[in-house]
Amino acid sequence: MPADTYLPLIVFFFVGLIVVAMFYVPALLMGPKNENDIKLMPFECGNDPVGEPTVPFNPRFYQVAILFLVFDVEIAFLYPWLLIYHEKPSVGGLVIMGLFLTVLMVALIYVVRKRVLKWA
Repeated sequence: MPADTYLPLIVFFFVGLIVVAMFYVPALLMGPKNENDIKLMPFECGNDPVGEPTVPFNPRFYQVAILFLVFDVEIAFLYPWLLIYHEKPSVGGLVIMGLFLTVLMVALIYVVRKRVLKWA
């Protein structure tokens, strides 16, 4: 591969760095440096912060969040397959998607039986 195929990428990278520097460096040099306790305090919608910033969450919250991500990503993979299958149907693609959905259903049944989705 000749080096000139990478030239536009390298130019784009350096132009991006120059643009960032054009805005960041003047703001860093000319910006006000009036730091005090009130300015450094976290802002929470106009109210004073109450309690610790790190509150422990119930582990079930994380389980549900991971489940949401897994099933969301699975659906994101399903949509392009549906578009391709609509244009050019094939038995092999149907079998593979059937296996995919079977594994997804087994995972969902496992989660329901383990009562991960029950909040009470």
